Amino acid sequence: SEDLGTTHQFQRLVMDGVNSYVSALEAASSACKPRVAPVGSAYLLLHDKEFSLWEDLFDSRDFFHPSPIGTFLQACVLHCTMFGCPPAIPRTEDEITSLWRDARVMHTYKGEDPRRLP
Repeated sequence: SEDLGTTHQFQRLVMDGVNSYVSALEAASSACKPRVAPVGSAYLLLHDKEFSLWEDLFDSRDFFHPSPIGTFLQACVLHCTMFGCPPAIPRTEDEITSLWRDARVMHTYKGEDPRRLP
């Protein structure tokens, strides 16, 4: 939306806010060493290099909330940030199906029945 600016402007504002939190945490305690998972940077990379895939990162009903693909990308970035390496990527249909085995539903819109994940 126009009030959020362009994709790059919005991500810059988000990163400015995140950096403010990091600075505040570091100032509060020398023992605090926050790490930031660069999810926004991953999204921007796709925005700039693979726009059609970037569009798939968002729920097709509001183009704001993440889709299952966007959520998977977020999870991969978080895993890399926490463990220093990428997660094992599913390779077979059974492995892909198992990703959703414990998932419940996607968010819903007012008056809408819950939507099942793939």
